[in-house]
Formats: sequence, structure tokens, C-alpha cells
Amino acid sequence: MDNLNVLLIGNSYTNYNTLMNCLKGVITGEGIKVNITKVSYGSQYLYDYVEGPKGDYYYKVDEATRKEKFDIVFLQDQSSNPAA
Repeated sequence: MDNLNVLLIGNSYTNYNTLMNCLKGVITGEGIKVNITKVSYGSQYLYDYVEGPKGDYYYKVDEATRKEKFDIVFLQDQSSNPAA
């Protein structure tokens, strides 16, 4: 694999931590070119990107996935939501 297209969907943990830079470093360290697209807004739950009260964020995800095909998608839910 020469190129990897990655989509990050989440909230402020995705936005403001060094997740994107760490991910880029790991992937490029393996000799792979990486393109990372991020759709993340503070305090959001994953359902906000689908049908929640702030479901307008769905359109941001839809727009990103219409422009690009992704090899991998990372989902990060709101920190107060338990992992299921």
C-alpha cells in the first residue's frame, strides 16, 4: 500500500489532542503516504453525526465521504458515553 486515506470522526479529544500528528507519524514511519481528513466538533456524541439533536454534522461526514474514499475510519464518541 503506497497511500492510505484515513477519516477521523469525533469531538474535542480528536480535535485538540495530538492524535492526528501521532497517527501521521506512525503511518509515515512505515513508509506509507497518508491523507487524514477530520470531522470533529467539541462535545459531540457519535449520534450527533447521524440523527442527534445536532444532526447537521451528518452533512459534514456525508460531504467528506462523497469527496474521498477512505481505507480506514476512526470513531471517537463523547467521553462520558460508556464503550459498548
